[in-house]
Amino acid sequence: MNDSAKNETTLGFVTLLLGITTAAVIHWLILALRIPVLDSFPDWKYKLQPIPVFHAWIALAFVAFGAAILVSFIKLDYRIKIVALILLGTALQFSFAYSKGKGLDGIRDRMVTLGHGEFANAAAEQTDTLSALRDYETLAKKKLYGHIPSKPPGTLLFYMLTERVSHALWHGSTPAERGDDLRTFASLTWPFISYLVLIPLFYLARELTGNTETAVLACLTYIAIPSVTLITLHTDQVIYPFLTVLPLLLAVYAIRRKNFWLAVLCGIATYMTVYFSFGLAVVAFLFPLPLFFKPGDIPPRPFIPALKWIGGFAAGWLLADRLAAIILNYDIFLRYRLAIEHHANWKAWENTLGTVLRFGLTNIAEFSAWIGLPVALLSFVCVGVAIDQFINRKPGTISLYTAILTGIFIFLLVFGRTKGETARLWLFLVPFLCVSAANFIQTRGWSARSKTVFFVMVLFLEFGTTYFTLHYQDFS
Repeated sequence: MNDSAKNETTLGFVTLLLGITTAAVIHWLILALRIPVLDSFPDWKYKLQPIPVFHAWIALAFVAFGAAILVSFIKLDYRIKIVALILLGTALQFSFAYSKGKGLDGIRDRMVTLGHGEFANAAAEQTDTLSALRDYETLAKKKLYGHIPSKPPGTLLFYMLTERVSHALWHGSTPAERGDDLRTFASLTWPFISYLVLIPLFYLARELTGNTETAVLACLTYIAIPSVTLITLHTDQVIYPFLTVLPLLLAVYAIRRKNFWLAVLCGIATYMTVYFSFGLAVVAFLFPLPLFFKPGDIPPRPFIPALKWIGGFAAGWLLADRLAAIILNYDIFLRYRLAIEHHANWKAWENTLGTVLRFGLTNIAEFSAWIGLPVALLSFVCVGVAIDQFINRKPGTISLYTAILTGIFIFLLVFGRTKGETARLWLFLVPFLCVSAANFIQTRGWSARSKTVFFVMVLFLEFGTTYFTLHYQDFS
């Protein structure tokens, strides 16, 4: 590399680092000084509300975070690293929750005071899991359960399964006691479950980037995201990310290994994902990506493996659908129509350009603030890099990945019918952004030391955003 190229690379490094640092610090000041910049957005949900924190727990979170960074960069088997990140992420989540000075209620209250607590109530009232699933439409029609009509049965199923385990442990006799046991058990176990997504995320990132180190860093980035740490005890954070990463991983394996049965499994997994939430179906836009991994390696007739994969996927989907219809009395089309109608009436959504533009800005701002501006800005930079590569006719796997991911965000902005709450509702997309951020840093023309410095700075800026968000805004 000549001196001119080195200077240009150095300038790009410094400019980008200063840019994300400045953005993060400005965000912190807005929160700490209670400047109502974000609160002024239309339907901004998470208002400024200073919350006292016990800094001993923040210090413990800092230690866990530092340990996660250390584990990720030292020489260890990648499987040990992933297990360590799952455990340290759990410790991080508990530490921030306990810093509120409420003990376990720092997490538990999410299922008591927030809207999704109705799933816990409904789960505790059902004495027969199968009957509840088979008669889900009757349950959905009850006015008491405002959130339940907007979902397919999978979300309630997860609550019911959690309740069955807690009941086996503590034997609550009344629905109220069973509900309390469910909330306590979920508070103890769901934080750990929420990080199991790191397992498929690692393998997906490794397949997409071809680099084990980048895959580990994508997982490390995920545990640093503020929304992942703070939006606790919601299925959006606990299982939805896992349910979106897994089908894409299976799609990648099926296509790259030309395995029909993996395609069938992908179809089943995708149906299961949509059984939990219809919104998660957008991950299917990424399924064709593996066909274009290495353009030079595509066979002369690429439509043949594509048709083979589509056939396997369709077989898996139809098999899952028929089993759901026979065993669970589930009509996916009826449930989708009723859920959409309920959501539109509930949110008073108007399908106009003005509505899309008005709330689109809120949705972007909220999602960006809650994933942390450093990662949000890196995501925008990745879009710029992808555009440049397409213009120069040199798109790679990640360029295509970024293009499809950008399309998904645009689709959600236009057709998602969402007025805020994207910090929670779009959390299932966060793992994919972590892959982009980690790959971007790893593929820069910087020295190994510069990459490490940049990455660690991004992580600590994300940690700072988590602290300031908890202290001055929080999720409620």
